[in-house]
Amino acid sequence: MDYRGLYVKNASTLFSYTKEQIRLQNIDLITPHSLYKGDVTLKYTLDDFSDFNNRVRFFFRIDQASLSSDDIRFFYDELAKGKNFTLKGNITGTLNNLTFRKLRVTDGNGSLIAGTIVFKNVFGDADERFYMHGEFTNLTSNYSTLTTLLPNVLGKNLPAVLNRFGTFQLKGTTDLTANSLKANCSVQSKLGLAKANFTMDNLLQIEKAKYKGLVALTQFQLGDLLQRSDVGMVSLNVKVDGSGFEIKHLNTTFEGDISQLNYNKYQYSNIQIDGRFKNPLFTGKLIVNDPNLYLDFMGSVNVNKKEIAYDFHAAVDYANLQALNFVTKDSISIFKGNMDINLAGTSIDNLVGKVALTETSYQNKKDTYYFDDFSISSNFNEVGVRTIAVASPDIINGQIQGKFQVNQLQPLLENALGSLYANYSPNKVKAGQYMKFDFTVYNKVIDVFYPGISVATNTDFKGNINADTNEFKLHFSSPEITAYVG
Repeated sequence: MDYRGLYVKNASTLFSYTKEQIRLQNIDLITPHSLYKGDVTLKYTLDDFSDFNNRVRFFFRIDQASLSSDDIRFFYDELAKGKNFTLKGNITGTLNNLTFRKLRVTDGNGSLIAGTIVFKNVFGDADERFYMHGEFTNLTSNYSTLTTLLPNVLGKNLPAVLNRFGTFQLKGTTDLTANSLKANCSVQSKLGLAKANFTMDNLLQIEKAKYKGLVALTQFQLGDLLQRSDVGMVSLNVKVDGSGFEIKHLNTTFEGDISQLNYNKYQYSNIQIDGRFKNPLFTGKLIVNDPNLYLDFMGSVNVNKKEIAYDFHAAVDYANLQALNFVTKDSISIFKGNMDINLAGTSIDNLVGKVALTETSYQNKKDTYYFDDFSISSNFNEVGVRTIAVASPDIINGQIQGKFQVNQLQPLLENALGSLYANYSPNKVKAGQYMKFDFTVYNKVIDVFYPGISVATNTDFKGNINADTNEFKLHFSSPEITAYVG
């Protein structure tokens, strides 16, 4: 047993000693947990022993080694207990500047390290900073194995989001310090293929780490990474510069090309992106040249489903809304035009803002409709009365005013109409809702939303509904109304 507490059950070697070197040949070393076979040479001058870790040079040839972390912990206690490894390779250098060549390390969990690694200042003082350079031909592992193996070094620093990659295989070069990482590598995982050439700083606060470089993703399951069911596979090549990994910490610029992106069960292609994602707002520009969407976008969009915040201009040369899975009722649904949208809220019932459309057309299976100027706005006064105003000199003008929930407009109307019948059983709606409305229709805009109903130009309708009293008043005037099926 040495002075650290390591117990050796059996050891044999050919030993030689001079003033310049110590040689241990044909080592056969066995502890209760480990086995080592190979050669070790130490080269030095007598003065070198005064700074053993930095001046005495080691030369290891490892023919066979089965090592336990319980034994390694006598020398480096950051490793977890009860872990076992097989090891082959050559090691040269001082204890604070060791190079592992032709290295191959495996464990019982399917992890593999193969390549060349340089470690500096593993046993250094506080002012001697740790550094690792790796040239990996194969580094296979997973988040759980790494954080369990080095709970203090990796468990506290690796972002938990890496657990979503599953088992990964890395090839390339890395330079690692206690607080920075530089890498040029490819990573294959269950999410897909990622290639990156980047630098990363502030690893001691990994959730807010800063990074900069190039990233290429090929058939990468972005939705699984972001935990978004409406987002699927992506292939892209972008420059990134920012910080954070989780949405709440993200503050990153992206510039480059997205060749494929699956969203809302449709695969987009040929997207150019130049913008910033920041907790969780995207601000910037997009150019889309997809067969079903030609779009120039400039502005900001909140990508968090819990909050709505849009402020952008979009020029839509062509949008097949049916192919994009935004419209399901019509077999044909083509939109063209310019959009200026400024909306904020947490649901459709508290949205505030305005949507303006210019030089717009919409085509369905029945006809093509042209809208030169159309806007819809929503606002609330100081006592919570809502006004939704629609303005278009060649389509429709008017407003709805009151206190109401949008998703209950239909049952409110049904209750108002049903109150005319003695045996009507009303829908359950929230109390205190009421509205008054006044609209004039200037063309056949109803056809767009309800293809089975057609009303003539200059159709007027106004009235009011009260949910508590089932009051319903309506004034309706139209030159012609047509309803048909099929």
